[in-house]
Amino acid sequence: MYETINSTPVGDVSWESFTLEYDGVRPDGDIPMWMTAEYEYLVPKPSRPVHNIISNPVFESRVLTTHTARIYNGWGNRFQNLMSGDWCGSKL
Repeated sequence: MYETINSTPVGDVSWESFTLEYDGVRPDGDIPMWMTAEYEYLVPKPSRPVHNIISNPVFESRVLTTHTARIYNGWGNRFQNLMSGDWCGSKL
């Protein structure tokens, strides 16, 4: 699977790793194992996957909408969702 991913034009994203551990209040007596364990996380560099997707030749002839939208149904009522003009645009 990794060979297939890495052979695609968007498969060259480098990954970063970091460790996390709980640093909050611990109970008296038996401490749950998850409170003392260290966890390693692997994540792609945040902007790189988006950059690779947009620069993919498949999208070359397509127009990507980069602005918020106001979408209406057939009765003139607006759809309210996370990426609507009121939600997304007002938070920028």
